[in-house]
Amino acid sequence: RMPHQQTNLLSGQHMEHPFLSSWSFASNASAPYVPAIDASEIYSLVTSDEQHPLYGGFIVGVITVVYTICLELLSISAVRGVLNQKGGVSLYATAACLNILNNLLLGPLIWWFAVENMCRSTTTPSKRALDTVGLLLVHAVGYYLAHAAMHQPSLYRFHKLHHQFHVNVTPLAANCVTTVEYLVAYMAPFVVGIFLFRPDRTALLRAVSLISFNNILIHTPALHDVSESYLPCCFVSTSDHIEHHKKLTTKYAAPTIAIDRVVEAVARYYAIEKPYWPGPKPRSA
Repeated sequence: RMPHQQTNLLSGQHMEHPFLSSWSFASNASAPYVPAIDASEIYSLVTSDEQHPLYGGFIVGVITVVYTICLELLSISAVRGVLNQKGGVSLYATAACLNILNNLLLGPLIWWFAVENMCRSTTTPSKRALDTVGLLLVHAVGYYLAHAAMHQPSLYRFHKLHHQFHVNVTPLAANCVTTVEYLVAYMAPFVVGIFLFRPDRTALLRAVSLISFNNILIHTPALHDVSESYLPCCFVSTSDHIEHHKKLTTKYAAPTIAIDRVVEAVARYYAIEKPYWPGPKPRSA
């Protein structure tokens, strides 16, 4: 493949990317040698059937960590709030460790398992688009059910850690979850979706990227007002999820499709009281 080519996610065709040339670093006469970093090669490591799938999972994890750090730097006020609260330093250190564990160990291993056992080789653009949407839908419903269930008293112990980010929420909180919660609420819906749709690596990358990055965005307090004003109501906004962190007993959907609003719409249509199973009924609206 020619340098600085990228694969179009929708069509699967290679195309020249006008910005990739600025995303490479190489030696010159006045500077020490720095190995070239080519975005198209990174993309190939993640999506190519010729590459070991563990590479792809690890690269996605590294990008997620870097993305989290960048948004954490935009949330300094909330970070200070966490550090100043009782037990905040310990909580923040725990969150940092769990981000490494979940993104760089558990996530890549599950990616490897899914790609090796359930993903298909390269498919058609239309099938790829369908698979991506299917994964998003299955994950949205699966996470909603698992998350709401974990708010039941008998299961809340697996979710309590995440809600120690209560008043002060930062992007690091997005992946500050116990191993049980990460496997059941975060990863299991992916595995179910992959089993049902048998996507290729490109469709999987698109779905994982959208879900992972949105998960961090909805924990970024700087986006609270803009998300509330401009994000369509069919999607989970930062304001929605921060409200969940503060009230604990409402708006269980995350991080993409607002399943709560689907449930509300169905309840209104059939003129019935909104069901709150499997989560408890909110104490406040």
